[in-house]
Amino acid sequence: MWVPYVTVFLFVCLIVIWIMFITYSKRKNQKIYDFMASTPGPIAVPVFGNIFVLSKHLFFESKSDAWRKMRRMITPAFRNSVLWSPTHTKNFDYHTEVFLNTLKDHAKNGEKFDLLTTVHSCNLDMLCDNLLGHRVDIQKKNLSFYSKNMMRSSEIIFERFFRFLLWPKCVFSLSGMKYVMKNATKPMRSLISKIIDEKLEQKIKSEDTAITNADTLKSFIEILVDNISSGELSKQQAIVESIDLFKAGTITNSMVASWIFIILAKRPDIHQKVYEEIVEVCGQEVTLNDVSKLVYLDMVIKEALRHFTILSLLDTSKRSITLEDNTTLPAGLNIVLFIFDLHHNPEYWQKPSEFYPEHFSPVNELNRPDGVFLPFLAGPRICPGKKYSETSMKYWIAKTLLRYEFLTDEKLPDDFTTADYICTFALCPISGFQVKVQERMLKMQTTSLPPQIAYKNQTSNIPPLTSDGEQSHP
Repeated sequence: MWVPYVTVFLFVCLIVIWIMFITYSKRKNQKIYDFMASTPGPIAVPVFGNIFVLSKHLFFESKSDAWRKMRRMITPAFRNSVLWSPTHTKNFDYHTEVFLNTLKDHAKNGEKFDLLTTVHSCNLDMLCDNLLGHRVDIQKKNLSFYSKNMMRSSEIIFERFFRFLLWPKCVFSLSGMKYVMKNATKPMRSLISKIIDEKLEQKIKSEDTAITNADTLKSFIEILVDNISSGELSKQQAIVESIDLFKAGTITNSMVASWIFIILAKRPDIHQKVYEEIVEVCGQEVTLNDVSKLVYLDMVIKEALRHFTILSLLDTSKRSITLEDNTTLPAGLNIVLFIFDLHHNPEYWQKPSEFYPEHFSPVNELNRPDGVFLPFLAGPRICPGKKYSETSMKYWIAKTLLRYEFLTDEKLPDDFTTADYICTFALCPISGFQVKVQERMLKMQTTSLPPQIAYKNQTSNIPPLTSDGEQSHP
């Protein structure tokens, strides 16, 4: 007889706790509630606001409260002097050559293949070698499951993000998706755990033989191992940080590079300009010193980043922010910056819905306000590998386009802002990146480069674009 009364009592207790939680939350964040009440739209409901905060932690496994400490710890590993050391450059060239040989096999059979998996496997090889100091040879050994599993885990992350019923951990677990995601990341976790164990053992041996050098510039894995040894970092934290880095650092880069190859296949006008510039500047071999001279290729990459980079940034303001119209955003407010909308705002872009590399001519970049192009974010949240990503992408794409051209039956959208995409860390076409590839017959000849390529030494003479996107002439 007493069971129903206990049930009712427990239910009433839950209701009272929920009301107390809402009351406490409202008093704690009174400024935020006052601000929300002054803005148009539906009334802010505390429980939904708190669920929204939880959504920020769905993308990566590392905890937000440890972010700043981790950023300070790993930033030295992303200096150019570390990432572009002779050893790392040699590793980069090795994996690029393996990638080009893979394309040669695809060119021989003449069949369509999934470009994204091939590109992503190459990026994973490069990061494993240069950041973890371990050669896995994913491409050579045909270990594409590393790439496919990481892509699958990313798909689950974003599926969960857009289905709010999956936000509670219990529902996510009961759905079976947590199990699938755990299995998808297991191979990479095991690999990183094994590498860390090996590096820890090497560190102990090197300390025993007194050959450590405190002044030596250290790689990402060496910094992690040092902090594990000193107790500043646990092994599990190091694995989580590495997984997050591989997710953010390889998937977005690979998708943008795949988009570039697809677009060049469908836009022969842009393709020819890029190829002619590479031949004119580099001849028969692309070197690292040539990268800064490839101005038009840089424009094409930036335009791809404008369209296909991360969609938005979710964060909580640490202090009050006053906007130009004197509106004050109170500290503690959850803010979403829609980068995709910013990158397609007609106020800043002449042809926002088209693929138009001239958006990034030197003159147009000078005339555009800061903060409207954020593929790598900015400020404290800027991607620490920004410089490496930009340089490596240009270097790697130039080497590829010098020897191969891509063909596809896929149709590019007429309007990139209204097309249908699959959303992961970046936008992916519904049909995937299905391409064919064929080898070039490199002919060393003097090319007639378009006016855009003359940016190298004549930036001051280039007329700006008019409102309709065309070059203005005196």
